[in-house]
Amino acid sequence: MTNDPRTSGRSGKRPTDSRFSNPIPGLRPRKFNPGQADGDRRGGLRSGPFFGALLGFVWMLVHGVGLAQSAPFFGEPLKLPGRIEAEHYDLGGEGVAYHGRGLQDTNHGVVVTFPPGRPGSLIPEYQDVRSTNVVLRAGEWVNFTVEVAEDGYFSALFRTYGAPLRLEACVPLPPWVAPCVYWGTAVVRAEVDGANYSGPVAISGPEAWGEHPLIPRFWMSRGVHQIRWVVESVENMDPPQSPGWAGLFNGNPVKTDDYQSMSIALDSILVLPAVTPFRLVTIAGGNPGFQDGQGSEVRFGNPRSLLGEAASGDLVVVDTGNSTIRLVSKEGNVRTLAGFPKNPVRDGLGTNAGFGPILQAAKDASGTVFVLERDPGVANRVRRVDLNGDVTTLFLGSAEVTYTDPTGAPLKVPLSGIQFDSTGNLELLGQFSRLELSFEHGFQEYIEMVRGVSFALEGGQVRETRFFPGGLPDQSTREFGNGYFSKRNSVAENLYYKDSDGVVSEVTPGMNFSSIFRSGDGAFFAAEGGYLGGVGRLEPATDLSRLSVFTRGFGSVTGVPTVLVLPTHEIRIEAMPSRSSPNGLTRFNRFLGWSDGSTENPRFLRIERDTFLEANFGVVLPNPHGVVPGSVRYLSSGSLEFAVVGDFNHYFYQLEVSQNLKDWQIPSSGVFVKEGDGSVVNGIVEARLPQTWVSVRTKTAPLYLRVQLLDR
Repeated sequence: MTNDPRTSGRSGKRPTDSRFSNPIPGLRPRKFNPGQADGDRRGGLRSGPFFGALLGFVWMLVHGVGLAQSAPFFGEPLKLPGRIEAEHYDLGGEGVAYHGRGLQDTNHGVVVTFPPGRPGSLIPEYQDVRSTNVVLRAGEWVNFTVEVAEDGYFSALFRTYGAPLRLEACVPLPPWVAPCVYWGTAVVRAEVDGANYSGPVAISGPEAWGEHPLIPRFWMSRGVHQIRWVVESVENMDPPQSPGWAGLFNGNPVKTDDYQSMSIALDSILVLPAVTPFRLVTIAGGNPGFQDGQGSEVRFGNPRSLLGEAASGDLVVVDTGNSTIRLVSKEGNVRTLAGFPKNPVRDGLGTNAGFGPILQAAKDASGTVFVLERDPGVANRVRRVDLNGDVTTLFLGSAEVTYTDPTGAPLKVPLSGIQFDSTGNLELLGQFSRLELSFEHGFQEYIEMVRGVSFALEGGQVRETRFFPGGLPDQSTREFGNGYFSKRNSVAENLYYKDSDGVVSEVTPGMNFSSIFRSGDGAFFAAEGGYLGGVGRLEPATDLSRLSVFTRGFGSVTGVPTVLVLPTHEIRIEAMPSRSSPNGLTRFNRFLGWSDGSTENPRFLRIERDTFLEANFGVVLPNPHGVVPGSVRYLSSGSLEFAVVGDFNHYFYQLEVSQNLKDWQIPSSGVFVKEGDGSVVNGIVEARLPQTWVSVRTKTAPLYLRVQLLDR
């Protein structure tokens, strides 16, 4: 098995984090010096703006590209795999190679000045002594023309120079004002050849400073492609009263004339060969029950944990559903080492022994297994399972710590874990919580505190060895060597790979295993928990693909697989328009179609490589609607009458009046609907019939009316 699971080589070297060092954490340095090049980042080829533009225009002429098309900054496409520096976005002008609003903007009426960028460009840039970054606001984007040497799957990450932030003068120390930093949120996306490949990616908080996943995996064929970086939205800051330190937020003056409060800075996009995902090939089990045997005839109750390899090379499996310890050969042959379903709790040999509810187990270097059980009558039980299946009780009772409960008695601690420490000694783990007196907030109060403790097992008794004031240490990550590691949440464990550049990729996307183990020969095995669980081998899967579906507008898509699928697997997806939005009901919201032009819904498809689709939703007003043509009439009584299109499900119209076509108001009186046709409340007409007649009494002239169908 190769140590690097990426499918091909990589050009370039990932810059170190020292490029992004900042003496003031949370604040971005701003040095407006647009003429300075960004250093030699392409093996001797300088990236000065005039030189880059010249090469770009030469490329346009050679390739017959007009000025209304994007052209590569250096005169040739940026080579991938590699890092795309943000300031090397395409040439071609506003609306073609980029979209920007210029170097000045307003933040709630306050003028904000942005640092200048490339001469003639509307895209701001800022730079420190090591790095140039492109500054983008909501709705702005930049293109990058790239070239791929070989067909393949790639992963894209991006590096920012910080999320939007707001500065407050929160610690006044005349004549200085110390700022506090409050982070905003930006939402970005990436498009490849015009298709949305990332969906919305949110950037917020100080952790935004660095590398972030953008597109986990996508296919690019050999040749030239276009990548577009789009900023969808930027969380705006609180409105100021005047420039500079202006207005108040939480009682403190707010800095509002700083462009950092309404933008996000892109440093670079890193495109690498993607990690090949793994699939689980089941070697034993997959059906509920209890049965030894070979392959699919095996039955597990819940193969919860893979402890490692026995001396025979078999995998040691804890089947908690059947209260047994079982051995699984790498060819899928299963035999029970100790325990049997529904046996009473007792010591003994092999299947004659019986276990209580198994909490956890551990295996030492010799292959001996130690099992921690919950005992109904006491607290915990610890058993040893020898290599021949002989089961012996080592401890039965309750663990106690030197803390005391309110009665003054020693505090009993429920044991929850068993492991071997770094020196090879068996260690039992427990955790407890209790109310403790605290003066942390300047007054006396009781706070519930979680404490952790470990115990050694000696002569049938447990002895407290270590105390953890903040609870038991985090054990959610396990290292397997060669860059592989697993992460566990409360219910599952998944496998990841970290390459030499520090980039992390998920190797088992969409899968959730109860346990993962790497054998001595480097192979990976995993157990699927649950009553349908089994044990299998993790193998590279080059024929699996993922369907990613994003939405635009108000709606959702059902049926999207959460795991990678084979080309023969038929997928059924259905777009479901939402009937509500942040603005209220969306009665006329409809599914408009898929990003590839299809309007089929529900839709059936098979995919041979990773596929990206976008479901588009929008308001489609009924036809007809509004004022019935030819129905407007002025009566001698001074009333204006007209009919609006109604429906048995009732249409709602907003009625407004004006005397100058500029100032529109909702009429407070003098509007009514003919009896039986509908009703009117606060200027909203409810139309119940195909022609609903509305009457408006006029007092002044001229009078203009505006009728708008409401989306509810």
